[in-house]
Amino acid sequence: MTTGATPAGAPDVLAGLAGVPDVGAHLREHADVFRVFDRQDSGCVSYGVRAGGGRWFVKTATTAAARRSLRRAVRVHAAARHPAIVAPVQVDDDGRDVVLVYPWVDGEVLYHATVDADGRATSLSRADPASPMARFRALPVEEVRAAVDIVLAAHVPVDEAGLVAVDLYDGCLLYDMDGAVPQARMRLVDLDEYRPGPFVATEQLPGSTRFYAPEELGAGGTIDRRTTVYRLGRVARLLLDAGDDERAWRGTDAEHAVITRATSAEPDARFQQVADLVTAWRAARPD
Repeated sequence: MTTGATPAGAPDVLAGLAGVPDVGAHLREHADVFRVFDRQDSGCVSYGVRAGGGRWFVKTATTAAARRSLRRAVRVHAAARHPAIVAPVQVDDDGRDVVLVYPWVDGEVLYHATVDADGRATSLSRADPASPMARFRALPVEEVRAAVDIVLAAHVPVDEAGLVAVDLYDGCLLYDMDGAVPQARMRLVDLDEYRPGPFVATEQLPGSTRFYAPEELGAGGTIDRRTTVYRLGRVARLLLDAGDDERAWRGTDAEHAVITRATSAEPDARFQQVADLVTAWRAARPD
């Protein structure tokens, strides 16, 4: 049975997609497909769609692992909400396939992990001047700082809901460089691997190694809210650097000290919850 309701504004053509044999063909026949994301390393295929007077992001799964991730995402969004976290407005799950429909949000993910037809990585380097990350890093430092503030604040309700930010990296950060209000340009997407904590990892967790906490390397580590603190520290460190080799810090010494504590190798030395990190970060903000 399909679960979830279609909220007001979601067009009927996007309902019941989990039971459709070829979602892409169905969308092309009944709506305007203006973007296709079919080279993701996640096992998902997604579509940008115009329908019912609005624009939507339709996410489908092509593998069993991707279906588990999408179902996990449904639970994450049910447990934690924040204006910067883009949540699905429709969930179709027939017990075999699952399709999520999100509102379309303008912007670019700061890192787009893509593969070619043979599964080989084709992602644009973060250091490439044309990459979203390089262009983001070229923004005025106050705009970058505002974006970091949003990422940190959005994780307070995540942490309070008992969720750990597994696979948080720059591919989860969607930024609208043309947005009118800098304080509202950053959004969080693809939080599909977030899960309840604490737990002991039984295998290597998914994610970018640049953002891993020490306890995430391999199996057997205890993954908890302090792991989220570490990953958030890495996000702040990498976003507030002018380059990709972490040798061009743009923040203050006080902010760097907060990041250093957040990314301590020993979990007990970190901030013990996200709210504490946010408080320290705001206190370190320059006048």
